[in-house]
Amino acid sequence: MSAGEVREKVEAALAAANIELGTYHLPGGETTPALWVGNPPEGTTAEGLEVQINPNPKQVSIDAFTFVGMPRAYLVRLANWDDLPDILKDATNAIAQALWPFEDEPRLVPALPPTPELVLFSVQY
Repeated sequence: MSAGEVREKVEAALAAANIELGTYHLPGGETTPALWVGNPPEGTTAEGLEVQINPNPKQVSIDAFTFVGMPRAYLVRLANWDDLPDILKDATNAIAQALWPFEDEPRLVPALPPTPELVLFSVQY
């Protein structure tokens, strides 16, 4: 699975759970849903729920006797820019419905201005 396919599955999972993505305000004045593979362009601001997917998967270590192959995992970062109640929990649960099992346990990172509250986890493929 590519990072683009992970993006599509994440977007579909959030839509199926009626969870609205936030908005990116790009430097040229355009707006787009706050779902990006990699880092959005320099000068972009976000509001609401932001989802970023690392385009470079990490290699997953597993017991050599359980699986043949080299599984990888993409890091997913959810950000709550507007202090929306339960949005990170709800978004994580919606994504888990589509991409379970996660490679690691979701980690909550408390807000430390100017950085919002975050949840980080990796989806395995």
